[in-house]
Amino acid sequence: MRQICQAAVLAVSCTLPVSSALGGQLPQEIVSRYRPAVERIEQAYTGLTVEGVTSVSLPQEDKSRTQRFIMRADGKLRRLDLETVRQHRMGLPIGGKEMRMATTWGSLVTRTEPGHKFFDDAVQLPYDKTVAEIDQGSLMNYPYSITPGTTVLDMLLSPGVDIVSADKVERRGEQLIEIVYRQNGEHVGRSGLWNGRLVLSPSEGWGLRAFILSLGRGSDQIIHRAAIGYSGTQDGVPLVSSIESETLEGNQVQRRHTIQVEEIKIGKPDKYYFDSWTF
Repeated sequence: MRQICQAAVLAVSCTLPVSSALGGQLPQEIVSRYRPAVERIEQAYTGLTVEGVTSVSLPQEDKSRTQRFIMRADGKLRRLDLETVRQHRMGLPIGGKEMRMATTWGSLVTRTEPGHKFFDDAVQLPYDKTVAEIDQGSLMNYPYSITPGTTVLDMLLSPGVDIVSADKVERRGEQLIEIVYRQNGEHVGRSGLWNGRLVLSPSEGWGLRAFILSLGRGSDQIIHRAAIGYSGTQDGVPLVSSIESETLEGNQVQRRHTIQVEEIKIGKPDKYYFDSWTF
């Protein structure tokens, strides 16, 4: 993971400064090309079905879990189904299931014991909290967003962001866009002045390829970083194949999250999945 993130974000082999940002603003050349692309990605990723495997580890606590997942999205409707296949010290039963559903008429999380047809426990949750947990669980917002409720472009254009540089770069023959910025805001539960660097891939529908965010210095430094892989595009939309994410404090990894996508279907799922309360 560390090698992937560094290669994708930090160790860019050749930097070609063709569109330097002036006055802390994103160059209009990038804005005009990126806007229709990121809007297309957001529309697609809020109307699709994704199946795969999610693995989370907490190295400092010696805890981990691996779960199969299905994430479904239809505009404001979201659903994430999880089934535990492996776990270590997290108290999850193998074969146990969990479902989070966010709708405008009600949101909840249910849990089902192994072998049971219907859920054993259900808790109602606020809509925004449920959407945030679904995003955190599937990371399917990463191709177009790293800030809840806004696209990467809108985040970069917001008043609290100062663009340091925005350049075309070349790595292993690929033409990418690397943007360095500073932002007053909150990430991974920490507020302050964050230093950010992200890489966009125009050849893959302008999908977000990688990002790294850092706050503070030395042993107090917080780093959140991720690398996103794609298997190709469909109608100009990048099809995510893998995501690797880490959160570090000082030089220690606190949380590692990987996603392996097995199937992705662009198009709204059946309304049944948001109307049925069986699990």
